[in-house]
Amino acid sequence: MTENIENGGPRWSVAAGCGITLGIFLIWIIVFYSFEFLYLLFFHESEIFSLPLAISVTILSLLFTLGTLQILRLNPLKISGLQFSIMSVPGFFVGTIVGALGIAATLLSFTLMSRLSYSDLLYHCEEEIIGGQNVWIISSMIALFACVEEIIFRGLLYPLLKRSVGIVSAMFLSALAFSAMHIFNPDFQIIAAFNIFLAGVFLCLMMEIGGNLYVACGAHFGWNMAQVVAGLPMSGYRIAYENQMWGLEIHGPDYLTGGNFGIEASLVCSIVLVAMIVILTLILIHRKFDEETTQKGNPVFQ
Repeated sequence: MTENIENGGPRWSVAAGCGITLGIFLIWIIVFYSFEFLYLLFFHESEIFSLPLAISVTILSLLFTLGTLQILRLNPLKISGLQFSIMSVPGFFVGTIVGALGIAATLLSFTLMSRLSYSDLLYHCEEEIIGGQNVWIISSMIALFACVEEIIFRGLLYPLLKRSVGIVSAMFLSALAFSAMHIFNPDFQIIAAFNIFLAGVFLCLMMEIGGNLYVACGAHFGWNMAQVVAGLPMSGYRIAYENQMWGLEIHGPDYLTGGNFGIEASLVCSIVLVAMIVILTLILIHRKFDEETTQKGNPVFQ
């Protein structure tokens, strides 16, 4: 099991790595939902999107991730990609733009297909809408919940799997776990599961290219927030900020529009995600090739 490598700490066998990460994933699911249940029980919050809950769960997930890595004798900040640098903040904003552009590309596709129109959010039942708070509070909650998922799946599961099974298998397995966590979301379906899996791969690539977790956090936030601003359901939840009276409506069959789950369950979104994954993969391959060429040197100019 043990062999010290670059970042310090052991390299595990494939079986040990998968077993550890599966155990961590299951423990986290139990802890997360138990914590949420207790919070709702004692504080009587009727909405899953609550700022105190978001802050509490974010802190819990951060401590859980860093503590687990420390117990496993790893460098917590370096392994998780949470090591802060001067490029962390710009990285978050760049990630936010990339994530928002992904949603924009999906909506543009619907526009070209003549399936997009404006809608009045008042037409939807009050029970279906979460939020109704200041746009900055809603944004903060979405950012925090996005960071929670990134800390656990890209900050903990992905690096541990990467050390055991390599980058490709690690992306596949962590994205699979990421998709599985959304199984309890309202109106979850097979296309949604596939697209969230693709989103997990996309976010792993963002982390690899950006070199830290902040880029992936930004991309996750930008992706989710763009859906809220557009007045569309986000992963099965319809969220609206205060005085948001309009939104976009997509017409067509559920497999095309995503139905009540939102565009993340749309085949159009699948195509956009695959395109983004291909582009990011080519960028990563090109960068790796340049790094190897630089390290080896070009004999022509020597």
